[in-house]
Amino acid sequence: MNGSIQAFLLASRLRTLPLASACVMVGAAVVYPRVTAVNESTGAFWCVFGLILLTVVLLQTLSNWANDLGDYENGADGADRTDRMVASGQLSPVVMKRAIVALGVLAFGCGLAAVGAAFWGTSLLVEALAMVGLGVLAIGAAYRYTAGKNPYGYRGLGDLMVLVFFGWVGVGGTAFLLAGMGLRLAAAGNVDRIDEHGRVEFEQHARPRER
Repeated sequence: MNGSIQAFLLASRLRTLPLASACVMVGAAVVYPRVTAVNESTGAFWCVFGLILLTVVLLQTLSNWANDLGDYENGADGADRTDRMVASGQLSPVVMKRAIVALGVLAFGCGLAAVGAAFWGTSLLVEALAMVGLGVLAIGAAYRYTAGKNPYGYRGLGDLMVLVFFGWVGVGGTAFLLAGMGLRLAAAGNVDRIDEHGRVEFEQHARPRER
């Protein structure tokens, strides 16, 4: 058991996780001033932020596990690659596949929780469903990097997918989810107004507390 845990940790390539988390940090930094300008309590913000961060870390780990498995199945890694868990025989392909499925389900659940925490009680149902759809695409992209049939990583599209999912989607999605809490703040009278499209217009500075 200890050997399997160590093997999964090595397959996770922990050094890649902080880099993957950068998109969440940037997205949160973009929207943080606006959210805190209308609400002194940041508990909800950090709750959603934590769920998003955990989702991204799980997606990066899933990608690393799928890469370990895919390179073995597609012949890119042989038994000489002692740093690769499946190719070296430290983890069997069946065990890795089951772990990938379990991790994918966990990542989906975590992402769903982030969307729910951000949009619960708002009218942004279409936007929430769109974010869930992007999450499903992200899980698929994490797996299909070098795993499955005709993986895109072997066609020179890996960098493009990193730009899309850990760039535009990662930063923009994080900012959008965190800003989505503005509708809940509006219910408490902490924003200027909501326009006809459901967008929140924030004040530049927090209003003074009523005495």
